[in-house]
Amino acid sequence: MKVSPFMLAQRSFAKLIYGKSMAAEPTTGTIKTIKAMSVKDVQSYYDKYYSPVSATLVVVGDVSENEIKTKLEFMRKWAAKPIVMPPLAATPQPAAKQPTIYLVDKYKATQTEIRIGYLAIPYDYNGRFFRGTVMNYPLGGNFNSRLSLNLREDKGFTYGIGSGFQGGQYAGPFAIATSVRASATDSAMREIMTEMNNYRQKGVTAEELAYAKKSLTQSDILRYETPFDKAGFLSQLITYNLPVNFVEEENNVLESMTIEEVNALAKEMLPVEQMVIVVVGDKDKIQAPLEKSGYKVIEY
Repeated sequence: MKVSPFMLAQRSFAKLIYGKSMAAEPTTGTIKTIKAMSVKDVQSYYDKYYSPVSATLVVVGDVSENEIKTKLEFMRKWAAKPIVMPPLAATPQPAAKQPTIYLVDKYKATQTEIRIGYLAIPYDYNGRFFRGTVMNYPLGGNFNSRLSLNLREDKGFTYGIGSGFQGGQYAGPFAIATSVRASATDSAMREIMTEMNNYRQKGVTAEELAYAKKSLTQSDILRYETPFDKAGFLSQLITYNLPVNFVEEENNVLESMTIEEVNALAKEMLPVEQMVIVVVGDKDKIQAPLEKSGYKVIEY
């Protein structure tokens, strides 16, 4: 993780948007925490947080309910106990500021990892999160998005770029993520910011919104095609306490969305001036061009 530019970008971005919250820490732990861990710690964690109270079982396959229940009789012996999760610490709320780049130096890196975003909102299936996902689709939510057509197809800066909301049960980030060739770092930054500002100020076109609605609706069948996908779908219903017809409700919301609503969401949910910018690359090659582009650069 310490030598991978991708992981350095992911971890630095998480640290900057989540602050001292446990959400900023990698789920695999750190060298310090792993070295300090004992068998007693593992047992204590199991005792506190493993309980059928918080467990669900989803089975998808050519098997009957009775067959499964017979094989799971041993689980009836699993004693239930209440679980109290530690609260998440408050996360920093950035104020409007001069565009600042947090630069992580990766000596002799031939490519630069870029992350731009902010801490947004939790997941929902028919509210602001879902509507924000629709709003983002023409900007960076698919291969034919503005960001992709500009930086990949037109400029050749990157093999891929995307943006999106990543909320779960707790607030997650809106993030733009890409890896560009080092010599194009400042140019890529300029194009990303230009596309985001244009989208925020001028809004979506009728053609883009129509394509987003068609694409999102027709891709639904692929989201639940395999047994693995179906199991994930059922788990999602349970985790978020969703109605069984939530996909139908999503599509109703999607069809009802207008250009005016999408444009209002773009202005509200793309606060460019409050976004964290993380760049991982060779400082000797990229710092001066970025500063010349008008950014304040802080080595992080």
